[in-house]
Amino acid sequence: MKFMYLWPLALLILIPVIIIMYLMKQKATDTKVPSLFLWKEMYLNRESDTPWEKLKKNLLLMLQIITVLALVLALMGPYIKGRSEVTGSVAVLIDNSGSMSTRVNARETRLDKAKDAAVNFLQTLPSGTRITLIVCNDSANTLVSNTMDKTSVVSLIKDIRPTTYAGDISGGVKLCETMKVSDPTLTIAAFTDTYVPIENAGGTFFGLSGDLPNAGVNYVNCGYVNGSLMVLASISNHSKTEFETDLNLYGDNELLAIQSITLSPGETRVVYFENIEFDGSVVAVEINREDALDFDNRAYSLSENAKSAKVLLFTMQNLYLEKAVALSIGEPPRKSNDVEMLETFEKEGFDLYIFDGLVPEKLPETGNIFFINVPYDDLFTVAKELDGKYVKIEDTRFTPSIAGSSFGVSKVNAMEYPIWAKSFLSVEDEGHTFTAGFIGETGGRKICALSFDIHSSDLALRMEFPILFYSLINELADTSVLAENAFYCGNTVRIASVSDSGVSITSPDGRKKSYSSSMLNYKDTDMPGVYVFNEGVESEERFVVNFASTESGATGISSEYAESVGTSYVDVSENSVLDLRFFLIIFLCLLLAFEWIVFLRK
Repeated sequence: MKFMYLWPLALLILIPVIIIMYLMKQKATDTKVPSLFLWKEMYLNRESDTPWEKLKKNLLLMLQIITVLALVLALMGPYIKGRSEVTGSVAVLIDNSGSMSTRVNARETRLDKAKDAAVNFLQTLPSGTRITLIVCNDSANTLVSNTMDKTSVVSLIKDIRPTTYAGDISGGVKLCETMKVSDPTLTIAAFTDTYVPIENAGGTFFGLSGDLPNAGVNYVNCGYVNGSLMVLASISNHSKTEFETDLNLYGDNELLAIQSITLSPGETRVVYFENIEFDGSVVAVEINREDALDFDNRAYSLSENAKSAKVLLFTMQNLYLEKAVALSIGEPPRKSNDVEMLETFEKEGFDLYIFDGLVPEKLPETGNIFFINVPYDDLFTVAKELDGKYVKIEDTRFTPSIAGSSFGVSKVNAMEYPIWAKSFLSVEDEGHTFTAGFIGETGGRKICALSFDIHSSDLALRMEFPILFYSLINELADTSVLAENAFYCGNTVRIASVSDSGVSITSPDGRKKSYSSSMLNYKDTDMPGVYVFNEGVESEERFVVNFASTESGATGISSEYAESVGTSYVDVSENSVLDLRFFLIIFLCLLLAFEWIVFLRK
C-alpha cells in the first residue's frame, strides 16, 4: 500500500490532545454512605484518582483515537497500485478541447474523467520515471518536462481547465515523436475522446466517451427574400437514441419562431425558418433542451451580411443558383443571359460577377469572380473531362459542418488549381486527385471556380447545397473591413482598418478592449457569441463566434476501433489503482455512529 500525501501525519498531534483532555477530567467526589456494603465501590472510586487509571477500559477514548487515525489515513490517500509497463519516461497528453466538456454523467465531464484517470495512471508509475505533461487543444502546450516529482504533476493536472477550442492531441503526438529521437524509452499516455495515430511514438489510449444524449447546431445562415427573413440551420444528433427538441429562433435576443424537430440517431438535417419579420442585426438558433454538451446548443449568424453587395449573375437558367445568391445578399441578383453586355454592366460597379456556363471574352477590371462550369484557361487548367464521378467536399473554412460528404455528378472537369487558391471540392480518377472547386485571391480580387454544371449533379437536392453556396457567395460578395465575419472558438480575427483613431472590440460578456494599431490579429475568441467591432467613433461592425461542430460530433473512442488500428487501449472506467479512501470514509462514518451510541448510553 502507498500514499498520495504525507502531510496529514501532522494531525496525529490530536491523539495526545485527546488523552490530555481525559486526564483532566473532573475527579470523583467523596460520598457518605450508611453502610459498608458499598465499601468496595468507594475503593474503586479512590483508585480512579490515579491519572492513568482514568484511561483504563474507556471505550469512548479508544473510539476517538481510532477515529483520528482513520481520518489521517483517509487524508493521506492510500492506494494499492497495479503494474505499469513504463520503464523510462512517459508523456502524459491530456485533451482539453471543446468536446472534452461533454458530460458523461450528471456531475462529471470527459475532462474530469481524464484528469482523474491521469492522476491514477501516475500512481502506477515506478519511482524514477521521468514525466512530461502536455495539454492539447488547437495547439500543444508543455506544462512540465522530464520531472520525477509526481506531486507537482498531479497538482498541474488538477489545475487544467476546459476550453472551447477545436482540436485534438495531434500536436502533442508530433512533439512526442520529436522527443523520442533523443529519448527512445519515451511512451505516450493519451487521455482523449478523439483518435489520433500514435503508433510511431508508441503508447496507450485512455478512451473517453459517454451515453448521454447530445445534439448540436452545426451552422446557421440567413438572408432576406422578398423583404422577409429566411434562416436555415443545420442540426445533428450525435446520440445513439432518437432526439426530440424544440428549436428557438432569436433575433437580437428576441424570440421570433419555434419549430419542433425529431432526429434519428446520427441524423443531420437542415431546418428552415421562412417569412420572418425582422430587421435587426443578429440571429441565433438554439436547441431548447438540456443535453450532454451546452456549448453546441446555440449558433449565431449576421442577418446584415452582404446586404450592400451588388451581384451580377450571367446564366441561361438556374433557379437553384438564383435562390442561393438571393439568400446570401438579401435580394435577387441582377441577371442577364447576354455575356456580351458585360462591358455595359461593368460601369455600374458590381462587387461580384457570376458566370454560370457563359464565358466572357475578358474579365471585368474590378470585382470578384465566380465561375461555374466555365473553363477559363487564363486562370486555371482543365486536365481532363470525367463522366459519372463522386465529388468529395474537403475540410476548409468554406465547408463548415459538411466536410467529408460527397455528391454525384454526371460530368465534371478535373482541374489543376493555381498556387494562390485552395481546393474545397475534389474528384478521384485513376489514383490521382483533382480539384472540382477552388477559391483564392490573386491580383487584389477573389476568384472561385466550380468545374461542373449544377444541373448535372445531385448537389442542389442535398442539404449541403445551401450551406456551401451561402458560404462561398458570402465570402465573394463581402465588402466589410473584416476579412471574415463568422468564426469558430479559438480562431484569429484579421482586421484591416483605415481609421487613424484606432479600433475597439467588445466581447459577448461586455469586456471591451481598445487597440491603436490599424492592422490587428484578434485572438480572444474563446467565448461563443456576438462580438462588436468599432472603427473610430461612428463605424460599427459585428462578427460571430460559434462552437465548432467537429467538437460537437466527437463521440469518443471505442476499444474495437483502437484494436483494429493496432493501438493499446484502456477504458478510463477500468482503474488500475485501487483507491482505499472510499472504504476508509465508510468506516469513519460507521465509527462515528457507534461512538455516538456509546456516548448516549453512558
